[in-house]
Amino acid sequence: MIHWIRNRIWLILLSVSTNVFSQNLVNNPGFEQIDTCFTNCYIGTANLGFEYVNFWNGIDTPDLMATCNYTDGEFNYQCIDNSVPLNWQGFQYPHSGENYAGYFFGVKEFSSISISNLPREYLIGSLSSSLEANKKYCFSFYVSQGASLYLKYTQGLDSNYSTYLVVDKIGVKFYKTSPPFENPSGAIIITPDLNMRPDSMEMFSDTSNWMKSTEPYIASGGEQYFIIGNLYPGNSVSSDFISDLDKFWQSQFTGASCYQYIDDVELIEIPDIIVSSSYSEIVVGDSVILSASGIAEEQVWFAEDTTAAVGAGLSLEVSPTESSTYYLRSLQCKMYAWDTVYVKVRQPLPPPFEPLKLFISNTISKENFLINYTGDERPLLNMALFNSVGQLVHIQEITESAAIPTSGYAPGIYYCRIFKGSEFILTEKIVVMK
Repeated sequence: MIHWIRNRIWLILLSVSTNVFSQNLVNNPGFEQIDTCFTNCYIGTANLGFEYVNFWNGIDTPDLMATCNYTDGEFNYQCIDNSVPLNWQGFQYPHSGENYAGYFFGVKEFSSISISNLPREYLIGSLSSSLEANKKYCFSFYVSQGASLYLKYTQGLDSNYSTYLVVDKIGVKFYKTSPPFENPSGAIIITPDLNMRPDSMEMFSDTSNWMKSTEPYIASGGEQYFIIGNLYPGNSVSSDFISDLDKFWQSQFTGASCYQYIDDVELIEIPDIIVSSSYSEIVVGDSVILSASGIAEEQVWFAEDTTAAVGAGLSLEVSPTESSTYYLRSLQCKMYAWDTVYVKVRQPLPPPFEPLKLFISNTISKENFLINYTGDERPLLNMALFNSVGQLVHIQEITESAAIPTSGYAPGIYYCRIFKGSEFILTEKIVVMK
């Protein structure tokens, strides 16, 4: 039997994911929003049914395990049927909040290699908004294996004996409209969009702790619903029997069931990784900061075509000596994403060209006068010193600034003339003092 969501006016509080990516799109992901809470296990049915869970449907009769369903503290089978932490399938606290769901994955006979078609139960969840085509999403939930501890209370066993079946995967299928499965006559056999497996172990076998399962999903566009459960042919699921019953009680059973608790269902959009640099062009010797805008579980940087990592994390400071392309590899929900950034490197500019400068200073002096000759390209010059009657008294080649001694000359007026080859450049009057 399928239980549909009742029509109601409800203030929807969007659940914000604890994941660093973005908002959780699953409505009521922890099964906390319920219509009512069972308060007296001695009146009416003892079970708080899955039909009271907002935004979820159930195929056959999955269960809601609710903290509020256990009120009197007595270990009475009827009272603890759907309570938390003790219930008819084991002992488990919620992964978060007050409630969680439970469902039959399937049953397997000890002598069979296949999980039988019945009983199987399914959970149908809804999304707060439809998915966008070709966008990447991350789907996850937490699972704990039920241990069938109700044998202790129904059969009078003195210990927490149990026998159960564990499996390696759970199927998930997305739909644009509510899945068309009502009162199925047998198992739902369809090709899942996701094969959910434990992130850190081979089987969903832990009865004490919650096991996280995470898989990426690329949307086709328009999806608003999903179904969780055993969507496989019976012989395509790996399974193991777990039992601590003594030989007598083992002989009373022909098989075992796989009953799973599930909590904190999540679907979040995976953001694109965009890499940028603080400067697009630098000079040799300078450094630049590379940074990524997206969030990921792991980020590793590579340079050019090298396979060796040059850094890790959201940012990296580099000082390339030549123009280079840097690659960032980001692990997001079991998928690798890449982005690149190019850093242009140029050589330092030469210092500015110094123009030619030529002038004579200290022209009235007892000891010397100065020829100031500067610039980046100084041609060879010739200097000639004449006395007042035109006699040549000194000649000298000039390639740089120089002091011309005058202490050996008679006081009077002299003329300094500078040539470049046969070209006259400059004449300056020099006064030699006593």
